[in-house]
Amino acid sequence: MTKCKFKDFYSEFVHLPSHEVVLERLNKALLTRHFETCGVLLVGPSGVGKTRLAREFLKRYPPITSVESDQLQVLMIEASATYSELLNRLLEALGMNTSESTVAARQAQVIRLIQQHDIKYVFIDEMENLSRSAGSTPANIGKSRHYFKELTNRTSAVWVLIGVENLVQFVSVDEQLASRFTKTIQVPSLSMMTDRKHIEFVEYLFSISERLDVSIPYLVCLNNYLCPDTNKVVLPNKVDNGAIKRVLLATGGRARGIRELFFHCIQLAPTGPINETVMEEAYEEGFSRQFQIEKINPFTETLRHVEFLLKEAKLYE
Repeated sequence: MTKCKFKDFYSEFVHLPSHEVVLERLNKALLTRHFETCGVLLVGPSGVGKTRLAREFLKRYPPITSVESDQLQVLMIEASATYSELLNRLLEALGMNTSESTVAARQAQVIRLIQQHDIKYVFIDEMENLSRSAGSTPANIGKSRHYFKELTNRTSAVWVLIGVENLVQFVSVDEQLASRFTKTIQVPSLSMMTDRKHIEFVEYLFSISERLDVSIPYLVCLNNYLCPDTNKVVLPNKVDNGAIKRVLLATGGRARGIRELFFHCIQLAPTGPINETVMEEAYEEGFSRQFQIEKINPFTETLRHVEFLLKEAKLYE
């Protein structure tokens, strides 16, 4: 595998088998895009890679090149705190200005353009932003739901809303809106809850270590998972995997957390090796604790306590 440059490491996408399941489910949604029940919720904890997955999916539908112009097949925007601003962002993504003054006029323009260009998918990231604004009142949120319901109902695109788990509540409050978004795709954290998930977590760590042009002796235990005959990851009968359990606790199994942890490790030891001391210092000095269950350093705790906390967090069985 080609080593990536340090500056590219943080943004590189690591493809996993579970990702392919998500991408295929999104692909199948296209079959029902002309129905009112074509909406999809793509939900999961912050940092697990929902946005990256969506961007990977967009690569499957590049603009169609013609003599006149490149025709879009998909749109992706980040939601804003107001529905009015959301419409502005949709119009900008469609290559139009936002000269229309009223929400109704801009919504009509968005609907016309989506239908005119035969847009297949519209991804809206951080959709829960609509209900997070400090100025959001139940009345305003209800009005936003009403407008958004009409927007999705009058277009033949698959609308994919991306967010954390409470996004489901935002949709389910309105019966008609809930009936349009009947499909929920979960993007879970990496874990060691089952054999399959355990293997996938190890495969992810392998991908990370193989992409970095530094020595990572801290993860030497990964080699015990490789089958010598096939060079594939398998679960050995007995393996000292305390190191990867500590990484799992430190990051909550979230892809962004794992990248951030090793990002800080490389800052401390640019040419390696990344050993236990570097992991401990990187976590203590620079790594965000937002992914972690308790305010402890997993790289200095006893393995027994680490396993206890992982079980409490439903990341290890």
